Amino acid sequence: MFLFHQDFHRLLPDIRMEGVKDGLMCVVNRYVTVDIVALDRELKRIYPEEWEYMSMKEIIEKHYGREAMQFINAVL
Repeated sequence: MFLFHQDFHRLLPDIRMEGVKDGLMCVVNRYVTVDIVALDRELKRIYPEEWEYMSMKEIIEKHYGREAMQFINAVL
């Protein structure tokens, strides 16, 4: 189980949590939910060259590791 805020900052230090957390879906689901489109935009902003030829999964695993990818999968 992940502690969202602590783990987010630890695993994905370059990504702004406020920009990718889906407020409406957090309320509806009653747990923290990440907006995958916003996450994609954030990755494009940080890694524009790699974004052109790599998937989101590949970028996250390359720069942040497998645990970060598992974390993202858990909160989508």
